[in-house]
Amino acid sequence: MSKSGPDFSHVSPNGGDEVFERLHKALNEMAAYKPPARQDPYWKFFLFQRLEFAPWAFHNGLDDYYFPEAEECFAAVLKELRAPARIALLDPRLQIEVTPLDGDDYPTWACRVRDHEWIRRKLEVRPAAGIVLLLSQPAIERLPKEEVMEDLRHELGHVLLYLRNPEAIDDCSAADEEWERATRMKDFIG
Repeated sequence: MSKSGPDFSHVSPNGGDEVFERLHKALNEMAAYKPPARQDPYWKFFLFQRLEFAPWAFHNGLDDYYFPEAEECFAAVLKELRAPARIALLDPRLQIEVTPLDGDDYPTWACRVRDHEWIRRKLEVRPAAGIVLLLSQPAIERLPKEEVMEDLRHELGHVLLYLRNPEAIDDCSAADEEWERATRMKDFIG
């Protein structure tokens, strides 16, 4: 494997196949989805860039958005995740949106669509989306960066828990455990 690609040397031989199988599935499903002007492709492209898979990343008018504070926090938190967890975030069941609504002390929120059908009335949710990660731009701009990142870690724990097992009990302690699991490679695959 070249030095410019991601390092999967710490993945078990069978685990590497699973990682690439997930990535291949995500790439195939994303290629079939070409929305006119939704943010989700922008954030998937953002994730691709952070995975250092730039040659595979697509760019289709995705620079229409500008979220410097959200991007800075998101990029910093992504660095804490192991590669399989970052790849899991490419799952088409995840939709990521920045909203102009102020989340007060909650700059991010992971919303399971089936549990909160009202979100379909407030936001254009893709049919494949099972969970939406909402980022409140005013709250992210107003709150201290570390506070935003701590909240984002927790909400990404909810996201990763859903992506691993949509039927799992979704409480805050389970989300925090899932975040910790996603930062430790040996516990994430298998």
